[in-house]
Amino acid sequence: TIDLTDLVSKLPSLRVDKTSGKAQFVDFLPSEPLVLGASDDFIVDKEGLDETSSYMGLDAPVVVDSPHDVMLGGKWKNGADAVLSWLNKLP
Repeated sequence: TIDLTDLVSKLPSLRVDKTSGKAQFVDFLPSEPLVLGASDDFIVDKEGLDETSSYMGLDAPVVVDSPHDVMLGGKWKNGADAVLSWLNKLP
């Protein structure tokens, strides 16, 4: 169970670059991260995806045609293809 009241008290993260808005650890990651969202997601909205992308130092998230539970729905292959595409770009 996610305690949203507790989570909200910790947001926005204090571990963020004040100029860029990205997480301080992003420059130390071994590769560019993937932020993957779903077009038919009614739990995580576009604003949440955009904020997560900025936090991870990305211009935009990858959005696939799928509901929130990407891997469980009938459109699971859209999410799998996006992850495979990301993996194939890794050094």
